[in-house]
Amino acid sequence: MGMQGKPLTLAPAYAEWLRAQDVTRMPQRLVHSALLMLNRTGDKLIPFACAEATARALSEAYARAGVPDRFHFVSFDIEGHGIGPQESQATLDWLRRWLQTPAPQP
Repeated sequence: MGMQGKPLTLAPAYAEWLRAQDVTRMPQRLVHSALLMLNRTGDKLIPFACAEATARALSEAYARAGVPDRFHFVSFDIEGHGIGPQESQATLDWLRRWLQTPAPQP
């Protein structure tokens, strides 16, 4: 976690709690679910190197679990932290893929 490209100074107990939540430490906890990860290359809050490391750990965990299609990482060459039209469209596409009921077969 950072602000303006620099790590945040956190209270020790909170920093330890955050480290315990870090999915790169135990990515297998997530493989039961389909997961879309969207990140901006110019996000100052979440450095892109962190996003890439997280995506790598998750991709490997999903592959080891035999369900690589459940994880998808998309990066956008955009500045700032937030959700814009491109991220919204990617999210809608992902939700349609995983939540839309298949048409009945004749």
